[in-house]
Amino acid sequence: MTSVAFSAFAAVPARQSIAMMPAFSPRPVALMKSPYPAVAISRKSALRRNLISPQKHRLAKPEPAAIITSGGIKGFFARLWETCENTHRTAADFVKKLKSARVLKPGPALAYCHTNRLPNIRQRNALEPPMTALKRAEKGARSVAAVCQIALAATLILAPASASGTEPVSKVDWVNPYIGTAGSPQAGSEYGGTMPFVGPPFATTNWTAQTRQNKISQASYAYEDSTISGFIGTHQPAIWMGDYGYFTVVPEVGPLKVSPEDRSFRFRHGDEHATPYGYSVKLGDGTTEQVFAEMTATDHCGYFRFTYRGQAEGHVFVEAARPGVAGDARIGGTASPESEISGSNTDRMDAHLSNVSLPNFRGYFLARFRRPPRASGVLENGKTLTQNTASGSDGIGAYATFDTVENPVVEMKICQSFISTDSARLSLAAEMPDWDFERTAAATRDSWNRQLDAVSIEGASDEQMHIFYSAMFHSLLYPKLFSENGKYYSAFDDKVHDGTSYTAFSTWDV
Repeated sequence: MTSVAFSAFAAVPARQSIAMMPAFSPRPVALMKSPYPAVAISRKSALRRNLISPQKHRLAKPEPAAIITSGGIKGFFARLWETCENTHRTAADFVKKLKSARVLKPGPALAYCHTNRLPNIRQRNALEPPMTALKRAEKGARSVAAVCQIALAATLILAPASASGTEPVSKVDWVNPYIGTAGSPQAGSEYGGTMPFVGPPFATTNWTAQTRQNKISQASYAYEDSTISGFIGTHQPAIWMGDYGYFTVVPEVGPLKVSPEDRSFRFRHGDEHATPYGYSVKLGDGTTEQVFAEMTATDHCGYFRFTYRGQAEGHVFVEAARPGVAGDARIGGTASPESEISGSNTDRMDAHLSNVSLPNFRGYFLARFRRPPRASGVLENGKTLTQNTASGSDGIGAYATFDTVENPVVEMKICQSFISTDSARLSLAAEMPDWDFERTAAATRDSWNRQLDAVSIEGASDEQMHIFYSAMFHSLLYPKLFSENGKYYSAFDDKVHDGTSYTAFSTWDV
């Protein structure tokens, strides 16, 4: 490997289906190519190898850390590194100079300096011979004795790597979310009832592009489809069961359209990039790109960034329930009256399995936009209503319209609850306190690596690595967290209780 490159997602592909997401870097810039091999290490590993000072950098939480190159750095970066005086100094001046040189995207970042001297020779335990410790230290020095080129890959935005010849840098990069996403046995051997979910492990709500209507025995996404009708926040534990408490986010251009058939965009898999912590796709009419859609997610919330291409205005429509199911929607809110929409539905597709009545069951959503819309409203059966609320009938949703000539980007955060709209608002404040798309994606990426790092494999081929970590990814989707803000709704008595709860203990659809 002769160069190192990262996008905000830092996903390094082994094939196009899990390609990098350069679009997450609005203005990607290139770092000087290094002739030295490189390896990504965690902050914890950096502490263990004496690359950083534990006194100055306490591990409050795991973070993506540095790229360590075995060898020196010459030229421009070597001159910047003159401010590094010793092994344990934070190179604040280096970071500042990188920012001033427009190599580093503005934002928090760390860089560490390390000399080529051997790390401290310490015996792992009293039984380890001193010579073994010395050999281990020398081996570590050869692999990590270096200067630190960059830090916090989720913040330092570099030119995207090519889709070939680049090895994954962490366990989550081995995950192929497309495995198992064929829509039927006739579509091929990949018929597994899975979807390319975005969200952390055991998330309450998983997000996926929606190519089909969600229903029993059918997943919302099928790889062989060529149109996308929106992005659904789903809780479907298995295609043999059904969805519940779902809702769909739809970017739109032109006149507002409600039905999935009318509002669908065409897309190509070559313009679609999926990881467990983020997704992006170009949407259009088959010849022209009209919307570039990006999403990432936390346990209860989704974060969307829509870029409207060549459009005077763009809409965001939130469908409260699938066609044929009653829902409700409202524009306005208490925290951000001009920029909030909310709604709910009572749909439980698995209710056909029993005659149990749950009058208090409801899936709620709360959405907030980064900037106030030019117009907003509610729809019922495809018609715009004059009032701010609609409920009790089919085809209900809420929309917001934005001027997209001078500012083509619309950002939206949307959270789900099984307790109330106010509980969804609390989750929004707790899980997405600021408008930082890259930081949210990086945190979700870290959450996957913390789980996947529990297993390391030696001697496996690339194909075996993809198969194993993709299967592990699927196994870590369930059970799903079913509590929020210290409370949870229970279908056993149709009431809300204090505590933590999980659901969707599927034992075969993983």
